[in-house]
Amino acid sequence: MSEPTIEEYEWLVKEGAAAIRQATDLLDAGRAMTSVVDALRKSLSPIRTHLVLEQVGLREKAAAKFSQAAEMFFTDVKLQQSTSETIALYKAASFPDGAIADLCCGIGGDSVGLVAASVAAANEGAFPADDQLSERSFLHVDLDPVCCKFATENLRAYGWQTPDVLCDDVAHVDLAAFSAWHLDPDRRVGGNRTAAVEFGSPNEQVIASMLEKNANAMIKLAPACTVPPEWEASAQLEWIGHGGECKQLVAKFGNVAGDPGQRTTTVLNDDGGKVRGAVTGSVDADVEFVEVHDGSDLSKICGYIYEPHAAVRAAGLVNELASQLGHSDEAGQAGKLGLKRLAMKQSYLVGESPAKLAAGLSGSSDVARTSLVNLLAGFEIVAASPFDRKRIRRELEAMKATHVEVKTQTKLIDALQEQKRLNAFLKSSKKSAVKSAAKSARKSAGKSAAADGSTGHVLATVIAVKLRDQLVAIVGRRI
Repeated sequence: MSEPTIEEYEWLVKEGAAAIRQATDLLDAGRAMTSVVDALRKSLSPIRTHLVLEQVGLREKAAAKFSQAAEMFFTDVKLQQSTSETIALYKAASFPDGAIADLCCGIGGDSVGLVAASVAAANEGAFPADDQLSERSFLHVDLDPVCCKFATENLRAYGWQTPDVLCDDVAHVDLAAFSAWHLDPDRRVGGNRTAAVEFGSPNEQVIASMLEKNANAMIKLAPACTVPPEWEASAQLEWIGHGGECKQLVAKFGNVAGDPGQRTTTVLNDDGGKVRGAVTGSVDADVEFVEVHDGSDLSKICGYIYEPHAAVRAAGLVNELASQLGHSDEAGQAGKLGLKRLAMKQSYLVGESPAKLAAGLSGSSDVARTSLVNLLAGFEIVAASPFDRKRIRRELEAMKATHVEVKTQTKLIDALQEQKRLNAFLKSSKKSAVKSAAKSARKSAGKSAAADGSTGHVLATVIAVKLRDQLVAIVGRRI
């Protein structure tokens, strides 16, 4: 089948709604895909049938990103690359008043956030009606005509009926006419994915010339992007996390930046881009290390172990976070009650309970304390020992664990395979316990209440770390 033409996409956005509803209803009713295809082919060409079914599948995927996904249009690649509604709303709050340009807008993920957040209060989070946007102007630009058509319809899905979407090279935009601009460079030039600024489109040189014309900007980058040295000094670099993952890095310039020359990690909740946790600082912060020289020192790994959020790790702010969570004990000895790092190549931190960490941040507000602690996933340590499967199994049995998760950060082990093995062991162990309990129940005059051997769901965690060339297993439970 040939590639769809721009005319076919034009049909999709203007006349395809009924066919999309028909296909969705049939699939929701349990009809087989072949049957749905046959029903569509009675009135549609093979290409249009393909486009309709593609949108049905993409809208289902997009529901995790966009509240209005059922009325939006996507391509597979652009959906993957798009900024979610939650993150777009958060990012938009950094922009000043006035006209904003969203460049390389794709299917309009960031555009949705810019438009919605531009209206003061925005009806307490609801997306604004079209007539509420009269005081602001927005330009959304992309070189791909299909993206432009989809972005137009996607903004309409959020209540803005007259979006200004331009199909053109972003280098042709008069940036001086705008208060600030947002850019999402294409990182798949020629079909090959890249995280390097110099290989994107527009590339580093073009972006530099754009910044000369208007220094107020936000540039979306891959989390693993190596940022140009001059950006490190002039921009605020912010790694944004959501749902346990680091989703994107943005470089903020001019009046869009809150802390130029600093690094920031921000982790968002699901409720309209509200911040769950944040830390700002540098990669040069000092931190104490747990002094482990051999197996006899493993007793020092006690209390609680913490895994910083992926966005904290991507930003290189593990030490900064540990430093900010450090505090003085009653004798005034700094850091004695704070967090220590296990190893330089691994970001795990060891310290006291979350409640004590938060309470010990003297001079900080409750919000600031909670914000820092929320960047950590905590585990109460049960045991730390050389990595030995038999010993790990004994610890899990002692915990009465029913399930286990295995974690590591530097591929020291095949965590998924180890997790499968240990869960298979626990399942087998539980079956044996059930048989034993049933046998005991029969001997106890048929007291069947205890015959299932159940102890409820108990999740244990095994964390594999390497300390001075020794593979160590830390067994614990999530808190």
